[in-house]
Amino acid sequence: MLGGQLYDRLRGHRVMALMIVLMAVSTALTPSCPLLWLLVAVLFVTGAVQGVLQHRRENALLVWVHGNKVGPFMNGLHFFFGVGTFITPIIVAQFIARQGGLVGNYMLLAVIILPTAVLPSCPARLRPKPPRA
Repeated sequence: MLGGQLYDRLRGHRVMALMIVLMAVSTALTPSCPLLWLLVAVLFVTGAVQGVLQHRRENALLVWVHGNKVGPFMNGLHFFFGVGTFITPIIVAQFIARQGGLVGNYMLLAVIILPTAVLPSCPARLRPKPPRA
């Protein structure tokens, strides 16, 4: 609920970029928490950030940006969600097989998450333009 208010009051792309950075940071901090209460706090932040980044917010931003021509962009969004869902367990399994631990795995996932914050945080002139009607 609070995430929706953030998107309504602030620029949605900046909110999304900030939440992606927070997700990468919280993912990187997860394996280094020595105390249970600290781990719970980090996982709470991770869950809250994921709540702000729910599909509904991303879908709403796509509709706001592309209007009636949103179809291909919505399909692309969900296609890449599927690709990420398919590839991530493979990456995790390979990393565990080669490294033998989970700490490096969390760091790898944080590094993979971080570049996705770049496009929403770019100035509007650098973002792809929606097709004209």
